[in-house]
Amino acid sequence: MARLAHSLAVLLAVLCAAVPVADAAPPDLRAVRRHVDLRFDRPVTVHRSAGAHVVWLDVETSADAASRALVPLDGAFDVRVIPLAEGRTRIALRHRRARIRVATGTGDDASWLRVGPESYARVLRRAADRARRPLAVRPRLDERADLWTEAEARLAAGDLAEARKRYERLVQERRARDLVHLRLAHVFVASGHIREARARLGGLVRKLPRTPGAALARIWDHYLATITGEAEPNPDRIEVAVIALGESPHRPFVAWQAALVLGEIGAAERGLPLLPDPRDLPEADRDALARDRTALLVQAIADAGFEGRARDVAALVLAYRSLLMDHPDGFELAAWGVEAALGIGDCRSAEGLARAWLARDLPRVDEARMVGLLGWAEASCRRTDKLEAAVTFLVRFHPDTPGLPALIRVLAAAGLRDAGYAGVRDALRRLADSAASKAIEGRLLGLAIDLAIAHDAFDDATGFDARLRRSGYDDDRRKRQRALALAHLGRFADAIPLLRTVVAATTDPELRDALGYLLARCERALGRDADADAILAALSRHGTRWGTIAHLRRRERELQSLLDVAPIPRTLEGATPTQPEEAP
Repeated sequence: MARLAHSLAVLLAVLCAAVPVADAAPPDLRAVRRHVDLRFDRPVTVHRSAGAHVVWLDVETSADAASRALVPLDGAFDVRVIPLAEGRTRIALRHRRARIRVATGTGDDASWLRVGPESYARVLRRAADRARRPLAVRPRLDERADLWTEAEARLAAGDLAEARKRYERLVQERRARDLVHLRLAHVFVASGHIREARARLGGLVRKLPRTPGAALARIWDHYLATITGEAEPNPDRIEVAVIALGESPHRPFVAWQAALVLGEIGAAERGLPLLPDPRDLPEADRDALARDRTALLVQAIADAGFEGRARDVAALVLAYRSLLMDHPDGFELAAWGVEAALGIGDCRSAEGLARAWLARDLPRVDEARMVGLLGWAEASCRRTDKLEAAVTFLVRFHPDTPGLPALIRVLAAAGLRDAGYAGVRDALRRLADSAASKAIEGRLLGLAIDLAIAHDAFDDATGFDARLRRSGYDDDRRKRQRALALAHLGRFADAIPLLRTVVAATTDPELRDALGYLLARCERALGRDADADAILAALSRHGTRWGTIAHLRRRERELQSLLDVAPIPRTLEGATPTQPEEAP
């Protein structure tokens, strides 16, 4: 009986050793994979980028409100908040250590989002899906090629036991040993036995180091070590694995797999140059290569954009602009490319890219954003006429475009440089005539008033001010400019009530006393000397520069009044009052 129990124990131990146990998530990975809940008061539209490396959120709220809602996010997330027209905001989210996942829901009259890195189980599931994909490197098998094809089909279908049996029947084929051992390791990856898979990959590299299967084994081993947290991502190891293969007919396929793994470990930009030329691959693989190239490109641009590498963003967008035209994320990444080109001073490339996208049928908010970027490109290239055309389009059709007031000010500065004050005045008048909203018309007229006062064109200032009030956009902040213009035009009776109101409401001491001194001058111009003297007396008690000037002016007035009423001094005999009196 004891002997039977011992035999059963030995048999059980052998069976347990022969069947690997699926790996659990390492403790450090379980610790960092936490989620964050975000609450928005308005509806949110979620769009996941290709590869789920970036999530775009379109929120019907302002950029400030969106930024406040993102406060719970910790340092593991990268965020870009992009203001759009019509009071909307676009948010780009990325997790620095993993692909990002988002779950949405509604409740309590709000939109709720749960964002965080994908789970370890999902990471393993994606590795399993990649392992089940048909191997691009095809072995040279003659009469047993059908067995390889059947094994590949079984693995792709998820029938791992049958696939393993067929691969093991091919182990003795000398010309395919490396690829057969690689696929056996892939079977264990597909079943979640990562340690067993890595052990088999290491054995393949040691036994057959100069084969295509060994090169792929090096790539897969580093990929598995990275996703399990046993090694830090090292793109150099992936590139060395491709270089070590040397010249081989299988090199394009190995380089393709290396590029995909570089994308998985966060080095998509280094993976793009490794992708082979489609002409080096069979016709059946070219569509898959095109999809992988686009996905790597999107990830590379997003990574460079979040990391602030403007030169890399511009170079990637301009080099692969044709691939982005029909991609779901193409517009947003192209907009990043235009901004990056402007940031490095390449205004011509920015203009060309913006015009290429504007030739397409874009949604309203995207059209407004791209026209605004085109305007900045024209401003950088010093093309004032084209800049005015872009601003006119926005003023007429998208007056709430974020950044439009700043673009108008840039147009005014460019107009002053090229055409002088008269040219800017006429341009602002044309823009105000075509404005689609009272708000943007008020901004245009206010800028025209400021420029008119700055150039001593007080007639123009009063004209723009009258139009501003007729339009119903009478801003209290414009009373100061209106009073200043009226005072310089000599309309003192109209300027005095405004000046009194502005002086009473002004909190800046220097500005308050400057306006008070102007009020005193207006009062004296109308013959109200008593009121003027009272204002100067009040100012002279202040410690500002204009208080000192008022004090000196009062002393001057007192001295002048003393000279006007003083008696003629007694003179010597024969002297006249206009002659100096000689000393006795």
